[in-house]
Amino acid sequence: MPAEEGHQSPETVLNAPALRALIENAVDAIISVDEKFRIILFNQAAEKMFGYPADEMLGKGLELLIPNRFRGDHTAQMKTFGETGQTRRRMGKLGLINGLRSDGGEFPVEASITRSPNDGRTVYSIILRDVSERMQIEGELVAQRNLYAMLSKTSQAISQAQNPEALFKTVCEIAVEHGRFTFACVWLIDEGREVIVRTENCGI
Repeated sequence: MPAEEGHQSPETVLNAPALRALIENAVDAIISVDEKFRIILFNQAAEKMFGYPADEMLGKGLELLIPNRFRGDHTAQMKTFGETGQTRRRMGKLGLINGLRSDGGEFPVEASITRSPNDGRTVYSIILRDVSERMQIEGELVAQRNLYAMLSKTSQAISQAQNPEALFKTVCEIAVEHGRFTFACVWLIDEGREVIVRTENCGI
């Protein structure tokens, strides 16, 4: 529906030259939707992040970018935000959510949302940042810390062990508790029967 004389539609405001240039050159993905959560702006960073060209996304529902199993909850949060200005998380924050690329791949993003009234209508603008690489690095650092903790605890256990059987049990428990392994076990060679035998285990 055309905007009334003397007023600019949300689409017109979002396409003002200076603002448009700022949005298009932003590092983070910026997506704006109308009151029915139909996309009215999809910047270059969003194109790169989700793998869709902007002209293909305009008019499409925002749920297209959300994995199917999360769509109901996400839509409910958006509606709540539209009515109250709050989400179930921190105000204006969607926090960490999952995005869905055009090829079907999922990835973690941090998202924040704002709403702007304009001529009796409301525009929602969402800023998204792909945190896949950061989370991978954080995961590797956690795994490294767990490994160091496991090795340290294992060294202590070896120095304090009273007998091999007790040591094997302790080492398995350390691997699960401090190394964060799902399962750990110790196998010994039975030279007489030429087989290996599991002597101790811990975990699932």
